[in-house]
Amino acid sequence: MDRTGDAGTGEIDRGQYDSIEDCLWPDGCAAMYRAAMLEQIGGFDEDLFIFGDDAELGLRGRIAGWRCLYVPDAVVRHHRGGAMKTGSTGRIFLIERNRVLLAVKLFPVSLLLLNPFYFAARTARRDFAAVGERGELVRFPGMWNKLRLAWTIIRADFAALFMVPRTLRKRRYLRSIKRMKPGEIRRLIMENRIPVRHLIEQSN
Repeated sequence: MDRTGDAGTGEIDRGQYDSIEDCLWPDGCAAMYRAAMLEQIGGFDEDLFIFGDDAELGLRGRIAGWRCLYVPDAVVRHHRGGAMKTGSTGRIFLIERNRVLLAVKLFPVSLLLLNPFYFAARTARRDFAAVGERGELVRFPGMWNKLRLAWTIIRADFAALFMVPRTLRKRRYLRSIKRMKPGEIRRLIMENRIPVRHLIEQSN
């Protein structure tokens, strides 16, 4: 299923996802990739350890002109949080760092400029969700744990900042495989974006 939204998470299956359809990128635990695509664009980016590597590969493939299809007949069982516990600061660190690196590598400049505003909206929504006992902050009870979480996010953003020069070199290299114009990439991402509210509350 489309990794950008994990559509259907927590829903009762009433057949609402029984149609083959395009999605932005596949979840790495439930994906099949064409060898021709991997030969053209390369494999997983090893700088994106565990989290976001499948998103980056999938979006890179879309930008190179490949399609991604959700096939309902394929059944995969995956234990969420199996690689790292959902309440782990290590998990938060990697997700936040890799989120920044993915955007720097693949997003058009027009979306990169909006990234700070999206980050602010996500932070505000996360704090609001915590008041109602929802979202990621619920896994970090008490002021001390919330401060640990905030410090983890700050560390992750600085870690990403130090990796930006290398990521920009990869961005320049990817010009040779692009089949979409910046405006088309922006539309593709915006049409498949997750509302901030859904993103935060889905973290339960």
